[in-house]
Amino acid sequence: MVTTNEAEPINVVYTCFDYTSVISIASLLQVEAKNGRPNISLFILLDPRGTRDFSYIQKLAADYGASLTPLDASEVEATCAGLHVPSWGGHYLTYARLFLTDLLPQTTRVVFIDADTLILRPIDPLWNTDLKGKAIAGVHEISYGSTKNPPLIEEGPRSGTLNGGVLLFDLAKLRSLHFLDTFIHCDVQKLVGKVVDQTFINEFFGDQIVYVDPVFNSYSLLHSYTYARYLKWSQTFRLFLKKQYKEAQKHPVIIHFNAGAYFRPWFQDNRSRYSGKWRRIYKRIYGVRFKPEPLEKGHGFSTWFYRKMTKAIVRFLPLGWSSWMLEHIHGFHE
Repeated sequence: MVTTNEAEPINVVYTCFDYTSVISIASLLQVEAKNGRPNISLFILLDPRGTRDFSYIQKLAADYGASLTPLDASEVEATCAGLHVPSWGGHYLTYARLFLTDLLPQTTRVVFIDADTLILRPIDPLWNTDLKGKAIAGVHEISYGSTKNPPLIEEGPRSGTLNGGVLLFDLAKLRSLHFLDTFIHCDVQKLVGKVVDQTFINEFFGDQIVYVDPVFNSYSLLHSYTYARYLKWSQTFRLFLKKQYKEAQKHPVIIHFNAGAYFRPWFQDNRSRYSGKWRRIYKRIYGVRFKPEPLEKGHGFSTWFYRKMTKAIVRFLPLGWSSWMLEHIHGFHE
């Protein structure tokens, strides 16, 4: 671990599309304040759809004494539109993590956190990670080793397999490696159809990744399998140890709600154990109870059947059983 002066701020970047980033930021500031570290520097890339929600982030920053810097997203939008990468509702802020070297020219170290997260414990250990001369730290994505899905990249000891939801960047190192220029000048169309930004990092900078414990990005699949089922399901060369896996399930630092509506607390009949906590934070900030979004309708008999089962039976079952049904009836990533 690298020890840093606690008087120095932790630099954290979020994109703000809607209320999800507000909840994640609130959980981060609350946890760090309880930890005795109020010195957080927030950098926010604002989508036009998130203008109202940004006002709540401003209030949170003022309440907790965090610095807040909005970032100009026009470079991200214009560049990605020119590259013809897939957009999200006509906007490209999901690719912002690839532009941080230019967006934060005076910053050397930063944590990027996806909006669909909840911070439960201090992120200082992640911030203090020794990068060993490399440029990026993140958590291995187990779906890269799935026996059910074809690999998104050619796997090998030098290829990257990280999940892009929570990333620690050494921006100075990435600048020296011409990180952004590599993205702009690569054949982006070969990445289309995949998770473009995540796959770019894994394919082009896989040898610059330090893998950290999954507690720092405890995504939904880690809460869906027992360790025995995970070993059976995954053939990856980066298997988690049982201790790591259990710790990510029981004592996560960051929860990442990334596996579809059935694991996301803002949807009806979801299976997230953190749904109550997430919605309580929402009520505290917005002053009203959260009205959950309906489950996506999807297509086909299996979708209809699972949604009926969810409302009638599955939500009352232990998570392991409901996850098994979700896998075999409907598929995890719906």
